[in-house]
Amino acid sequence: MAIYAHLGETGIYDIGATNEAARATTPGALYAQIVEVNRQFTDVGFPKTLATTYAIAQMMMESDWMTSNQGNVDNNFSGIKWINKPYQKATRGTSSPEGGYYAHFASFKDWARDFLRILSLNTGKMGRPIDATTAQQYGDRLKANHYDTDPNYASKFNAALKKVNAALAFGAGQDQKFLQQYNNGQTTFTDTAGKGLTSNAAFNSDEFLTTLKAKWAAMSNLEKGGIIAAGVTGVILLVKD
Repeated sequence: MAIYAHLGETGIYDIGATNEAARATTPGALYAQIVEVNRQFTDVGFPKTLATTYAIAQMMMESDWMTSNQGNVDNNFSGIKWINKPYQKATRGTSSPEGGYYAHFASFKDWARDFLRILSLNTGKMGRPIDATTAQQYGDRLKANHYDTDPNYASKFNAALKKVNAALAFGAGQDQKFLQQYNNGQTTFTDTAGKGLTSNAAFNSDEFLTTLKAKWAAMSNLEKGGIIAAGVTGVILLVKD
């Protein structure tokens, strides 16, 4: 299972062995994907804070934007190793080139729970990454926990965080357009993923409100956590190289 979504259609879909089917190719597609990931994260206990934004950027980067073999085969979107402990709720997955095996999770949520466990560690005595209030702090705490030894990890994370924030800003702008058009009495629209709105498809107000509530329900979780605000205002505190 892997997350595959485009604007107006989000969810978890079985994409079989076609890894590239999960890659978001437009800002709208990535935004919808992020909203769905955030909903899954919230369900397993991730906080509604900016640290969850950083976690989303991290998992996107580590899974090559949801297309990695480990994500596709093992439901493992951050390369978590199998430790054969009952609290991990995983089985032995594919072999790792660094030695040992990746953890195989039965579902995306099982992986998300273990990802949260790892982000809640404080082995480096600098604080838990999941409690970080800036991206710099998040990266420093991962490094202190010896999470990754890749010398280019910080710059890769920076690039992923910028891309995630850009998608969030796009999504917030799209939602604002929906509301403005409705408030202005417009009665037609077309929602094209990655391109925005045009006016050539009829709808009535009751159907519109129902669709709006369903389509953007997950967005309220992002807004409460300040994630949308971060995308709109461009307040991104990046990890330094």
